[in-house]
Amino acid sequence: MGCVQSGHGGNAELRLLVPEANLDYCQANFRFALLNYHLPRALDDYIIKRENYWK
Repeated sequence: MGCVQSGHGGNAELRLLVPEANLDYCQANFRFALLNYHLPRALDDYIIKRENYWK
């Protein structure tokens, strides 16, 4: 199952909240916002630092 279909995208914290990989559950119970947009070629370290900033 792909990251989008799981509802948690592989995120360890969201995996704890999602009873099973269930996109319907996530769509009914979660809201997401795009805080930053980066090109796909952005370095992983930079993306992780931006994620941690918003956490």
